[in-house]
Amino acid sequence: MKITLVRVPSRSALLLCVLLIFSAQFSRQLQGQYIPQEMQQELVGQGIDVNAVIDLARQLGIDLQNPDRALLQARRLGVPEADIQKMLAVSRRIKTGQIPTSLLLEPLMIEETERGISPFYLTGRKPEVREQIVLGEADEEPLPVSPYFGYQFFRGVPDEFDISAVGPVDDEYLVGFGDELRLTVWGAAEFQYDLQVDREGRIYLPNVGQFTAAGKRLQRLRRDLKKWLGRTYSGLATTPPTIFMDLTLTRLRPIKVFVLGEVARPGGYTVPNSSTVFSALYRVGGPLTRGSLRQIQVIRNGKPKATVDFYNYLLKGYDSNQIRLTENDHIFIPLRGKTVKIAGEVKRPAIYEVKENETLADLLEYAGGLTPRAYTKRLQIERIIAFPDRKDPSIARELIDMELEPILTGRRTVQLRDGDSVYVFSILDVVNNAVTVSGAVVQPGTYELGASIRTLSDLIVAADSLAGEAYLAKGDLVRTLDDSTKVLISIDIAKVLLNDPEHDYVLQPRDHLVIYSLDELRIKEFVTVKGAVKQPGDYPLQQNMTVEDLIFKAGGFKEDAFFKSAQLSRLSSKNNHGDAKVEIIELSLVGAKSDNGVFAYGENDDARSLVLKHRDVLYVRSNPDFIPQQHVEITGEVLFPGAYALQKDNESLADVIQRAGGILETGFAQGGRLIRENQRVVVSFEAIMEGDTRADVILLDGDQIVIPRKPNTVAVRGNVGIEGLIKYRRGKKVAYYLDQAGGAQENTLDILLTQANGATYKLGRKLLIFRQNPVVDEGATILVTSEEDIRPEDRTDTRQIISESLAMVTSVLTVLLLTQGLK
Repeated sequence: MKITLVRVPSRSALLLCVLLIFSAQFSRQLQGQYIPQEMQQELVGQGIDVNAVIDLARQLGIDLQNPDRALLQARRLGVPEADIQKMLAVSRRIKTGQIPTSLLLEPLMIEETERGISPFYLTGRKPEVREQIVLGEADEEPLPVSPYFGYQFFRGVPDEFDISAVGPVDDEYLVGFGDELRLTVWGAAEFQYDLQVDREGRIYLPNVGQFTAAGKRLQRLRRDLKKWLGRTYSGLATTPPTIFMDLTLTRLRPIKVFVLGEVARPGGYTVPNSSTVFSALYRVGGPLTRGSLRQIQVIRNGKPKATVDFYNYLLKGYDSNQIRLTENDHIFIPLRGKTVKIAGEVKRPAIYEVKENETLADLLEYAGGLTPRAYTKRLQIERIIAFPDRKDPSIARELIDMELEPILTGRRTVQLRDGDSVYVFSILDVVNNAVTVSGAVVQPGTYELGASIRTLSDLIVAADSLAGEAYLAKGDLVRTLDDSTKVLISIDIAKVLLNDPEHDYVLQPRDHLVIYSLDELRIKEFVTVKGAVKQPGDYPLQQNMTVEDLIFKAGGFKEDAFFKSAQLSRLSSKNNHGDAKVEIIELSLVGAKSDNGVFAYGENDDARSLVLKHRDVLYVRSNPDFIPQQHVEITGEVLFPGAYALQKDNESLADVIQRAGGILETGFAQGGRLIRENQRVVVSFEAIMEGDTRADVILLDGDQIVIPRKPNTVAVRGNVGIEGLIKYRRGKKVAYYLDQAGGAQENTLDILLTQANGATYKLGRKLLIFRQNPVVDEGATILVTSEEDIRPEDRTDTRQIISESLAMVTSVLTVLLLTQGLK
């Protein structure tokens, strides 16, 4: 091993080098991770609390880094529209970098929540689980649809879907405790009572007595009650009756059911008495994607009562075996059963759950059948090999090709396996009995090959003959062979028209005749105009085209055009060395005159007489004496706010403020802002108003001047005890306002002071260590940052910086020593 000993500078010098490099790298690492004050004020003005919006999104698992996804997730979760708009405003600013992503925390992700239902949020209760909606393959689409059939039906249950506790019910309704009945009697006796079924199952009728109602169907209860009341009111039982009676149900008692298994929120739910399994599950958000839609079990009194297949509802719109829920029923969602995917030329491609006895024909029916483009000679199944049949554990897939037609006719039955992927192929986009003609014919297009069109000349006649610019010396016949190889046959169009058999070929299917035009074969000649015209650019050269014609094609002169002369550059013949020579022609436009904005030329003008040639370039100069009208705008606390025309080239800020009547007593000169091209120009309005000409600024067209009202406050933001506005006190320094805000916290990283005129100073921790306090202006903002404000990827790795700095210093010293050694 060879060891080289080198002499290094003193330790003090080396330490100084390290500190300098460390300081430079460290300052580059600390970039702006904070919300600008102007944006904060803008959002507050819109009623948006950024922290509150981020907290709500974090609780609901909404991704604010993607506005499209945030909108979709919020809508699915039933978030009120006002809150959705606030989330979008924050999300768009996060995406554009105006709000740092460091304010966001990663939400907890749970599996299979693409349904997007949150009953706890919809009912106003805080969700117990933070979930982020996982969109899978379609998460880049604005409105993705679940590839699993049926589950999208339960997404975003509307607020209007809330089964009413009142309303008509059928006669088979079983009356029980908590139901409210309305008894109406009219005729010889008239009265009406609202009767509630008590815990003993009875109703009480004034002046008549108690009657047992619970446990009876509504139709039977009407009959029994009428018979019982007939003992008191005999007119109910006479023929014909003189007293009439009606009994209706006015309020249903709610029932409690339990939803268990593969749902987002298993547990007890209170639902209206008239609920079915379908309506109850729709109300609570339906099964998770991993849950079954076809084997939903209703358990009553500890025993299976029925099995519900939601495909009956989704594909037929009804289920002949509807189950009405009763008190304490259990709805159990098992795991999804055998699952098969079908894609290609079917009307409803998706992933379906199939039962054990269902076949490929059933799957095709669920998928809505075939599209007209389906190829019935071939169907393909990609199958996962069962565990016992795998010879190589790493190779567990196989392809199965079969004809589709026998399956459609029922001559063949194909059993499906879990995980199968079925693909129905499409027919080719090829028409066998057609030929095509393009180019210089009156009616180009595709034509049927048959008795009326047999040869090339027939095809030209069918296309309404040749266009006027057709090139007759040559055309092309492109012939497609059976193996899709294309052969080019050159033909003479003139001889085709004469029915010359050597050129008037007999057509074959998929032949394509190309007829060229003289225009496309010619060299495209053009001229160019540049400078002070409305539409500069290249223009096709036409015969006898003059400079005047070119200027008119370019829309005429601009307002600042110089009318006395123009310049034309023209390529002339090559010189003795073979180089192209450029000729410069000075054109006289002295006769050009304006008539209502349209320019005319005298008879002897060069513009009217000079005929252009290929590749000529016309240059129209701008008038050096032309001065466009320029404006600035001043708003806020001045006597006459509004737009002002600049009266001279060097008009200053002080001049315009004076023309606007000066700053009012309510105006805050120190906080005045000059905006140029959407950027703030840091300038001292206070010094300008005191007559300091060195501080004054020359205004440009489009400048905006804003004079705000006196704020009488100082804003303190960030890592302090209490953020807010603190009353301004003349002469007070940064430390005073920090103390008023509860002081900077322990993990403070930096302190930034933005004075009212926009000047920003980075104070660093030295303010806290050495108590160096600059005086704070009225309207200033103090921002205290912490390490948490910096994104993890932007945080400074001190050890890495020191290591890199030492390596850099060592390299520099080594180079210096080697250089000295060479001398």
